[in-house]
Amino acid sequence: MMADPALAQITEEKSWYVADYISNLLLGIQISLVIQSMYYLAYGHYTPKRKVFFIGCSILLLMLGLLMWITHCDVAGGPVAYLAKTFSA
Repeated sequence: MMADPALAQITEEKSWYVADYISNLLLGIQISLVIQSMYYLAYGHYTPKRKVFFIGCSILLLMLGLLMWITHCDVAGGPVAYLAKTFSA
């Protein structure tokens, strides 16, 4: 027995919506963690050189995450393939 194409399309659209919601939620968590860690590093008991290093690493990780999940999400193989291709080059 053949499945209803309209039902399959609705189910696919719902799954895309849920996946988009979860992706946005994870991005928000990542951004808030970067902001919190930069705040604690800026006002912590670290040397200025160490503060700059850790804050730079936090910003770099955030930018890589944005590139991987938002800008280059349509790369063949998905974000994981983009990450592997970037680090293997």
